[in-house]
Amino acid sequence: MQQFYISESKKVGGDLSIKCSLSLGARSDLEWWIHNLNEMNGKDFFPKSPDIEIFSDASLSGWGAVCNGVTTRGPWTTTQAKLHINSLELTGALYALQSFAGSMRGLSIRIYLDNTTAVCYVNKGGGTKSNELTAIA
Repeated sequence: MQQFYISESKKVGGDLSIKCSLSLGARSDLEWWIHNLNEMNGKDFFPKSPDIEIFSDASLSGWGAVCNGVTTRGPWTTTQAKLHINSLELTGALYALQSFAGSMRGLSIRIYLDNTTAVCYVNKGGGTKSNELTAIA
């Protein structure tokens, strides 16, 4: 939503009185929030104690994660290995989530990452600087 706002605002010189149509991505984001806020039924989005904790890390050769003493890992494809380390860290976190909680719903998950950019994109559900990182987040 923020990327859409910044982009559209620049087109009209910051004039907030001008209306615009929402992009498909912005509409999808709003629909997600509407659906999930109703579904939460008064529960906290960020509970103090998570249901599971995952530790994830990535390097230029692959990714790995640990949850409750269980380890998973994998190498990057040739294409992935060319990505920036921030993209690799977020992709590794995504793979960790898919590995340990991919079929589960309604869980509170705390994931530990050692890359501050990846942490910011996870915490904010995306960002305004990198479309690639936002797509992964």
